[in-house]
Amino acid sequence: METGPDDGRAALETVARVSERTAGLSRPHAWLLLWGAVLISVYLAIALALVSNGGSPQTSTVIFGLMLPTMITFSAVVAGTRDRFASRLRLPATYWVALAVTIVGYFVLATVGIFGGGYPWWVVLLAGAATFVLLGGPTAAYLLRGDRPPAVEDPWHSHRLSSHARAVTIGIGVYLGLTTALSSFTLPAVFVSFLGMLALAVSSLAPGAKWSVARTGLEWGRTQWAGYAVSTGIMFTLALATIVAGHPIAPPIAILCGVLVCGALLAAAITPRGR
Repeated sequence: METGPDDGRAALETVARVSERTAGLSRPHAWLLLWGAVLISVYLAIALALVSNGGSPQTSTVIFGLMLPTMITFSAVVAGTRDRFASRLRLPATYWVALAVTIVGYFVLATVGIFGGGYPWWVVLLAGAATFVLLGGPTAAYLLRGDRPPAVEDPWHSHRLSSHARAVTIGIGVYLGLTTALSSFTLPAVFVSFLGMLALAVSSLAPGAKWSVARTGLEWGRTQWAGYAVSTGIMFTLALATIVAGHPIAPPIAILCGVLVCGALLAAAITPRGR
């Protein structure tokens, strides 16, 4: 039986894939972890800003109604996305110690913000930056080294999402869009936000089902994550604007933001995954 160049190339690609999966973290997975570090850092910084400013119950409800859905959606989707990468990141014990110190630090800052009259705005920025350095530092260092060749098999295949994944992605867009559009109205926003989080929780009970969010995350590529990043950025910006204003944003602005949030994910749902 003869072998040709294609057979040799396929064998080399197989060896490269196995080598990367057993050696450590793949670069696409590293970028995903870095994006998660950014998301968590900004979330905690905005939460501290809210505590420091002493927001009213209505304002606090609106802000967390905007931010919690994005975080819970991220957790549900990324659970499936991680399965696309047979790689791992070995973290030293010092990382977990630093993480524990950071968590304690946030509780201390929150306590000071509630009972001590708040703190300067630069403390919020410093806390967010410190969180990013802690969570994203090892991953950023790995990406900046550039001493590992890119994966031979790019997991971000440029194919369209399956019909199930497309429908779930559209559903996520509608959910986040409605939550954003209704952020000026506390009770409707809380109701929609609660229903969406309940649906995500139920979906997580069967991660292998076709309609689960985790299964959809298995198919998401750069295009879909870019759409989610745009949606999250809009929602976090609206939350920050609410803190600065001291009251919910005017309904026309909230509705416009909701349309943009929904539109970004709808566009991502029908666009092929980027390589």
